[in-house]
Amino acid sequence: MPPFKSAACGLVLGSAEIFHHWAIAMDVLVTGASGQLGRELARSMPPGVAVRFLDRSALDLAAGDLEQRVLALAPQLILNAAAYTAVDRAES
Repeated sequence: MPPFKSAACGLVLGSAEIFHHWAIAMDVLVTGASGQLGRELARSMPPGVAVRFLDRSALDLAAGDLEQRVLALAPQLILNAAAYTAVDRAES
């Protein structure tokens, strides 16, 4: 991701710094923790940011009780890094 540039305040921040600025005070939930994107998000997370990374075994997005489970976790922000990768099955 290209750096964020703000002409108003002269800031130039990379994506990790932007995430750190607003996520440090938030309860963040990331789905798809065991996937490629989820692993990269976990690896690149700046120090001091408290984020819950959940894989399918912890939070199945296809489960019937998904809404209740997410409400029970009560995150302020959800980053969905989960993906359905069975392309052949997805097309039928």
